[in-house]
Amino acid sequence: MEFPGEKARWGIIEVLAVLVLVFGVGITYGFWGPQLFAYLVYHGWLSGTLVSEFILGYLVQFVITVGAVFIFALLVRKNSIQALGLTGLSPRNFLNWGVGGGILLFIAILAAGVLMERLIPELPPQSFELVLQSVVSFQEFVILLLVVSVIAPFAEELYFRGFVYPVFRNRMGVVAGALLSGLFFGLAHWDPWRAVPLALAGVVLALIYEKSKSIYTCWAAHGLWNGAMGLIFYFTFYHPW
Repeated sequence: MEFPGEKARWGIIEVLAVLVLVFGVGITYGFWGPQLFAYLVYHGWLSGTLVSEFILGYLVQFVITVGAVFIFALLVRKNSIQALGLTGLSPRNFLNWGVGGGILLFIAILAAGVLMERLIPELPPQSFELVLQSVVSFQEFVILLLVVSVIAPFAEELYFRGFVYPVFRNRMGVVAGALLSGLFFGLAHWDPWRAVPLALAGVVLALIYEKSKSIYTCWAAHGLWNGAMGLIFYFTFYHPW
């Protein structure tokens, strides 16, 4: 079966354009985001908690990322949606690469996290960890978990694996493409403390895409990894009841 991104017509210009657009919205969100949040809270559409504010920011990022990828890939470059890896998926592929890959990612990143804590005892917490500490109810936690394990992974996999990986892969081959796209994934999170384990995760996810020929397996693996980590942080460190 042909790799979906073989026929990708976009290139590094479009990859950087999406990244600049997402970060540009993120930077300006500091100015107009609080007003939007206050408006939604005032009309009763959101609760005025840190978790709700965090979720709103994630949803804005999701819309910009997914929208920009679709615009550049489908409208500007006239590709089909299959070129982004949004292809059919067999149950066997889903179990082998989606679930199996998610378990592998979870174990690898958990081990890397334990090692980093030993090497850097004062490791700064991630923003997600800080938000978890402010959760006031189990219902709020469930909504937060759905965002970080379902919504956020789809946007990241569509961009980093469906959009970015084919650009490197088609020019440099599978191995170099996986390594470079993984490094890009790690650095794009702007977290120097976790850039290496994130880059490793990016390489694994690129190889999952290469083997399964579907972004849906990467989405499942990424979501399983995020969800498992969220459950561990919540029940072990913040709300052990």
